[in-house]
Amino acid sequence: MGRKVITIILVLLLAGCGLKKNYIVYKPTPMNVDALATYHYLKFLDLAKQKKYKEAEDSLKKAISYKPEPEFYIEYARFLISKRKIKEAEDILKSGLQKNPGNRDLVFFLADVYTFEKENYNAYSLLKIYIKAHPKDYLAKEKIANILFQENKFNTAIKYLLKIPQDKRTYRTHFILGKCYLKINNRKKAIYHFKKATGLNPEFLRGWAELAYLYELENDLVSAEKIYSKLISKGFTNRELIFRLIDINVKLGNVDRAYSIAQDYLSDPKDIIDVIAIFLQESLYDQAEGLIKTIENFKDEYPQISYFNAIIKLKKYKDKDGAIKCIDEIPENSNIYLNALDLKIKILLNKKQYNAAEKILEQQLKKHKNNIKLRIFLSDIYVINKKFNKAKKIIEEGLNQNPDDIKLLFQLGTIYYKLNDIKKALSIMEKILKKDPNNASALNFIGYTLVDMGKDLKKGCELIKKALAIEPNNGYFLDSLAWYYYKIKDYKRAWEYIKKAVKNTKLDPTIWEHYGDIAIKIKNLKEAKKGYKNSLLNDPEDPSKIEKKLKALK
Repeated sequence: MGRKVITIILVLLLAGCGLKKNYIVYKPTPMNVDALATYHYLKFLDLAKQKKYKEAEDSLKKAISYKPEPEFYIEYARFLISKRKIKEAEDILKSGLQKNPGNRDLVFFLADVYTFEKENYNAYSLLKIYIKAHPKDYLAKEKIANILFQENKFNTAIKYLLKIPQDKRTYRTHFILGKCYLKINNRKKAIYHFKKATGLNPEFLRGWAELAYLYELENDLVSAEKIYSKLISKGFTNRELIFRLIDINVKLGNVDRAYSIAQDYLSDPKDIIDVIAIFLQESLYDQAEGLIKTIENFKDEYPQISYFNAIIKLKKYKDKDGAIKCIDEIPENSNIYLNALDLKIKILLNKKQYNAAEKILEQQLKKHKNNIKLRIFLSDIYVINKKFNKAKKIIEEGLNQNPDDIKLLFQLGTIYYKLNDIKKALSIMEKILKKDPNNASALNFIGYTLVDMGKDLKKGCELIKKALAIEPNNGYFLDSLAWYYYKIKDYKRAWEYIKKAVKNTKLDPTIWEHYGDIAIKIKNLKEAKKGYKNSLLNDPEDPSKIEKKLKALK
């Protein structure tokens, strides 16, 4: 049995030796350089997908070592940028350009990286060298123009782009030209080029947005509205665009359209609150109230809702107590609290509850000693309550903390005026003008005082006109100029300016009294009556004086 097994093994071994003798060995053909580069590049992609970034980078380096193709350098730079290794990406692209001199893709990519890093000079220099070798590469010229635009060299950028033949100008060329012309305030040419840009590429939404904005500047709100509506229909619904569209429709009187846009495209309570503010500013209380109802549940999170409700209660429903109730819902730590408190105080003053208003402000000033607005407001109420010395004292306390504060100085000047210390009041206003020569309120104060006293009317007029040059629509300044013309008996011009004054400042009793006085001089008794009645409605300091004037008319 044992011999048989041994014999079989020997036979098998011999048979194996015979087979080995006739075996052919095949050697693999070595991969060529292109194949190796491709292999390592594909390996890089796979490893990057697996987030094995170190191995991926090594593979891409090998691909480049086998074949320094521009695409590999660009891919490597993109990879480094994604890791925020910008400087390393720059170096890789420079290496790529050494291996591939003047390669367009590498030049453009490196220029873009320079621009991104605010290295505009490097980008400009690189592209200038490239353009010398490729003078008809118009995209390179567009890129240079963009860099010049960022450097505020608008005229130079325009010259660059205008060298591009008309038939070679792309929508991008016209877009950059439009931006440059807009910056140098040539709106006509800016509109022309934005129109060309959107004509060449009707889907170029940014071009349409710039064109619409230009129409707004030109006060062509109808054209602007059409474009913004078109952009929204294309799905270009960013917040700024929606707000522009709402604002334009409000200005055009398309209130329902503005309201429906807000309902259809806004869902964030913060955005809706901002739109409510637009409606309230334009006294569109129904629309504001409708939007408030959509976010009423967010009242605790957004105290502005209670504040807006207070405004609506007051303005729409004339419900002063309801408005105060809404204001009282607002917590003291809210950033809207002091504004709401301001409204509450005004309501209390309107209700002639001066002591209540005074008490609230005194309590608040103890908590917010550095709040200048509260300090001035409280001094106003002291003046109303004829507590002039208290009014002067709290303003002087504020000036001890802030000796150069213009608002406090101005308030102190007006208090001295009320105390009939005109010389001191004027001295304080002169002090303000030394600190701020273009302080319109101080200019008007001195000008009006000189005119009202009949002292140096010419200088008074010059100061008032200087104030109006700074704030041409200020009702108080217009009243001052009207009063100057009244004093020199130019009643026709006085009437012209007092009408503008009441249009811009409707609630001042003194301005309405002047309106009545001037109307008498032009023998318009109906308007005189209107002036005196409106003065009485707005709590003049001496109602009996106005009532006498009104009776004299009868």
